[in-house]
Amino acid sequence: MDDQPATKKYLAEAKQDLLEPTQEMIRDSQTEILRGFEAYAKTSEARLRRLQSGLLTLHTDDAAMNERLARWNPAW
Repeated sequence: MDDQPATKKYLAEAKQDLLEPTQEMIRDSQTEILRGFEAYAKTSEARLRRLQSGLLTLHTDDAAMNERLARWNPAW
């Protein structure tokens, strides 16, 4: 029975010794995942901006073409 409290103390210390590095590894992993999402979001945002710019140009070109067609009066 003398060994029981020492064993519990040893197990508690061992648990704490394992818990702290494990928690740090988990936090580091979460940070890396968030960095990956951030990089993906930045590239996706840049791609979206290029698409929006292209659509705006297309819309402007379409509007200009429609305006020219509306003024066009073929002499047939």
